[in-house]
Amino acid sequence: MSYYEPPVSFARISPNNMELKNVIKLEGEGKLSIMPDLATVTIGIMTENKSVVAAQQENASRTTKVLETLKTFGVLDRNIQTINYLIQPIVQYIDGKSINQGFQVTHLLEITVKDIESVGSIYDIAINAGANISKSLNYKVDNPSLHYHQALENALKNAQAKAVKLAKYLRVSVNLIPIKIIEQDQQVIPFDQPVYSFQAEQSTQVQPREVQITAKISAFFVYNEWNS
Repeated sequence: MSYYEPPVSFARISPNNMELKNVIKLEGEGKLSIMPDLATVTIGIMTENKSVVAAQQENASRTTKVLETLKTFGVLDRNIQTINYLIQPIVQYIDGKSINQGFQVTHLLEITVKDIESVGSIYDIAINAGANISKSLNYKVDNPSLHYHQALENALKNAQAKAVKLAKYLRVSVNLIPIKIIEQDQQVIPFDQPVYSFQAEQSTQVQPREVQITAKISAFFVYNEWNS
């Protein structure tokens, strides 16, 4: 004996409410895998010094050089954002006592890259200019709603296919035009990976990964029982 695993519910709605009698609710899911046309690169500059002021000044100087180099490469100001700036003490524990060894300053930058082919070059020039933190690489789709509509259509087709199979199994007829559709939250799952290259002795080769877009719906279909 086989069982149908996806969630299914049948409802007999009261005629007193002037509503339809037989309704089946089915879940539909549609997925698309899209090659990204956008990437965000997170890099950073970390400096250490016994003086917090000196650590800040060195960090500011190196950050300025990185920013100027990126702009020379063609990265626009609006595509560079500071996402974290942190000052913290460097503490060493000796014989149960904490001894302050100085201060660490970290400045993280997120760079939006619209030319996917240049992602590797962005890493190279940033590291050569003084960046010493390579945090993450996130691939995205610039306008996911365009692709989401196709995923939504696929979700409806998925629900309709389930309705056809169940109708055949239960010996009922079903109207494949839903009387109601409830759209669930859309999902756009970017590919995110850590990057740990701290030297640019060789050209960085980066291969983009697909972005998954998912649409989910609940569709309500009217069915009629066959007469014996």
